[in-house]
Amino acid sequence: MVELPREANTRTMVQRVQDELGGLELTAKRQHRETETTPQSFRDRLEQRLSDRQYEALETAQAMGYFDWPRGSSGEEVARTLDITQPTVNKHIRLGEGKVFDLIFGTDTETTTRGSN
Repeated sequence: MVELPREANTRTMVQRVQDELGGLELTAKRQHRETETTPQSFRDRLEQRLSDRQYEALETAQAMGYFDWPRGSSGEEVARTLDITQPTVNKHIRLGEGKVFDLIFGTDTETTTRGSN
């Protein structure tokens, strides 16, 4: 596979490769939009935007199956695991979800760092 910039002349490049290596032929040409976001870079950006408690609440809820259908655990169970009240865990989850969706859908303008609420 060869990746070329959009402005490159594909026909010229194929001809050069064929002249050098012979016997090769172009079998497919695909265009794609390159994205700089990797799962790890997304996770890093998310960690920067969530408070420590929001991150912990979302991570714990995910691990306990809170977001599964049907739920693997209730809000009460997640709260007990975190040793906080259910209204508090609900607040952390809702605020955290909002920041996750802002990041996913590109509406995130917040520059909050971890450790703040």
